[in-house]
Amino acid sequence: MKKHYLFFIILIVGGLFFGLSHRVYGYGIVFISDIGPTNIQTGYTVNGILIIEGHCFGDVSNMETFHPIINFGEAPPPHASAPDEPLEGEPCICVPRVDSTWDDQTIIRCSYNFSHTYTRSGTFTVTPKGSSSSVIGSSPAVDFTGSPETVYVTAASIPTPHGNDLNPLVATGTAELIRQLTDRIFIYFSALAVLFVIIGGFTILTAAGSPTQVTKGKKIVLFTIIGYALILLARGIALLIVKILGINVTF
Repeated sequence: MKKHYLFFIILIVGGLFFGLSHRVYGYGIVFISDIGPTNIQTGYTVNGILIIEGHCFGDVSNMETFHPIINFGEAPPPHASAPDEPLEGEPCICVPRVDSTWDDQTIIRCSYNFSHTYTRSGTFTVTPKGSSSSVIGSSPAVDFTGSPETVYVTAASIPTPHGNDLNPLVATGTAELIRQLTDRIFIYFSALAVLFVIIGGFTILTAAGSPTQVTKGKKIVLFTIIGYALILLARGIALLIVKILGINVTF
């Protein structure tokens, strides 16, 4: 019996020794290439390339698998910290030569595109990361990190309304408000003047020889012209006053 126990102990110790002495050693280097733009407004997207450089060597024909990970530095609500995000794409697989050493290690380089749209303003750190595994399909915790890049995000500017917008009463001061009001009044009275001239002309054309209707139509046209002339005069006087006072308002 003792011989059997001794035999099993020798097998276990031998297996452990063989497993520890025959393995693949690997490590990864990760960095960001061609990131941009790095000065943006909220709602804009940053693009770039994450590159993993995998190194491996060993004395058996095995492989080391590297997985790309990135952290964009922006925490989505309701999270307090930015999460690590695995990038899509095939893992970076490094297969060493048999009985290779540190001096003749195998090096493989893989690249992964990434993009991120920032929704908040601030200064964010984009950090490239990676994980390694000797088993295809597994993705352990991050075990190597590269040099970060900084992205500056400012709040998107809101267009300032002008007098031509739907709301005519949006103004930056009293003078600007008066200008916008007079512009709208001038447009409305101009439209009314055209309408009354048409009505007067139509009245004359349909008078059928009636002196009363002809006189009525002429008065409509005449009074409309006089009224519109007074509006033009008032607008000209206002423009003259603005120029004399040196007010920076364009009519």
